[in-house]
Amino acid sequence: MSCTRGQMLLSMCFSFTSGEHGITNVGKQELTLVQVSPSNEIVFDHSGIVKGLHMDAVEDKSAIQDKDAGLNLLRELASLPETDGEKRAHLFHVLVSMVRGMKTETLSPAIPEALEVSSALTYQVLAQCGTPECSSAIMQIFRTFDTSSLEVDAGVFAMGLVSNPSALLINDMLEMAKYKPSKPIMYALSNVVKRFYKAEGKLIPEIFAVAEFMGSQLGDCSGTRTTLS
Repeated sequence: MSCTRGQMLLSMCFSFTSGEHGITNVGKQELTLVQVSPSNEIVFDHSGIVKGLHMDAVEDKSAIQDKDAGLNLLRELASLPETDGEKRAHLFHVLVSMVRGMKTETLSPAIPEALEVSSALTYQVLAQCGTPECSSAIMQIFRTFDTSSLEVDAGVFAMGLVSNPSALLINDMLEMAKYKPSKPIMYALSNVVKRFYKAEGKLIPEIFAVAEFMGSQLGDCSGTRTTLS
């Protein structure tokens, strides 16, 4: 690719009518493509490492179930100033890992004390934890709210959208529906049952308990059929 540019240096006696008495300079520039860097368009296959964002079940729970150790760590974390971000992040990670290893019988009694220490940190830990036991603890907290609270409906409805509901979540949803049988909660209950059966393909006692509860809510639906002639 090339381009040409002309320049004229005018003298003091230049005549605009004749265009004379000037020095003309013509410059020519050329641009040559020397090399093109090769591009690598290899697309890596991520199918083997893709991980869904759903509640995880931890198969190997900690052998030592100590709620006091978790509460002490929560107190230490709550007492740290916000300026000490590095240490707070480390303690938070340790606390989440500890809670993930807790069984329901250990985690559930610790929730009231944890809320007294710091409700904000407790919510964050349970949300980051991601195990069925932690989701059960969240539902436990919801059942302490006033039944007129819209936050409960919204929170339970969101819990009902998890992709791999557990039997524990079905039981927690059932208890929540008994506590507050609102439309969003009843929908969440039916949704987790449907998702569980679709994934596992089996009926479990928790599903039969839901069916019994639904039957008690609907009452006698047999009615009397009327035939129009």
